[in-house]
Amino acid sequence: MGVGVELIKHRIDCILLFEDTNGDGIPTGAEAQIAGGAVSVTDLEGETNLEGVTAVGEDPLCFEDIAEGKYNVSVAPPEGYNATTLMNYALDLRAGDQSTLDFGAQPSSAVLPAETEEPQGRSPLLAIIGGVLVLGGAALGVYYVLRLRRI
Repeated sequence: MGVGVELIKHRIDCILLFEDTNGDGIPTGAEAQIAGGAVSVTDLEGETNLEGVTAVGEDPLCFEDIAEGKYNVSVAPPEGYNATTLMNYALDLRAGDQSTLDFGAQPSSAVLPAETEEPQGRSPLLAIIGGVLVLGGAALGVYYVLRLRRI
């Protein structure tokens, strides 16, 4: 560090990557943390580049002892997740600041459990309607033939 540059204790108090179950972009106590998200904190001058990976636990990922300045915080959700919030944030960190940054993601459809479905192309209702139409047509044919014999 150069002369006159002072490292002031700061903390990006929690970079939280949470499973945004309801898709509202706001973490609730019921929405769990997501492990394996890549986090990057870079200052605009390119002198500071901090990286980390989110984990599941009581405490989100935190960076301490960061100098005052402007930073870009970005998070990449792990494979199999789609972002529900913006994944980049411009942070202006000042002396004594503590910031909480929340990033949300949801499982993509590839990781959702498959729901059991009925086989397509077979409908019992259509089979019943078809049977009624065939029987009705046959009965009408028999009636017509019997009527022609009387004439």
